[in-house]
Amino acid sequence: MHYLILCYDISENKIRTRLYNYLLKSGSIPLQKSVHILPHNFKNKAEKIGWIQQYIVPKLKGHDQIHVIPFTQDCINGMQNLKTHIDLSFLQKEEITII
Repeated sequence: MHYLILCYDISENKIRTRLYNYLLKSGSIPLQKSVHILPHNFKNKAEKIGWIQQYIVPKLKGHDQIHVIPFTQDCINGMQNLKTHIDLSFLQKEEITII
């Protein structure tokens, strides 16, 4: 399984809420309110990013931003959760192969 980290800083509540709801419906797990981990394959990654580019990015203003970061097995192995209420053990159970 591959994963992405998607983080955003969007000033307008309506746009931010629309993105948040879309990410939840797409199977993301919010690590924080504006940081999500998304399971993905190459097909649904393009679909998700395409939706964000089409419906969210054109509405962003000024200093608003969205970042998509590949989350590799090395990242998972080195991750330190200092305090969390989210069960991330599923990340350790699957071997991630980056092609």
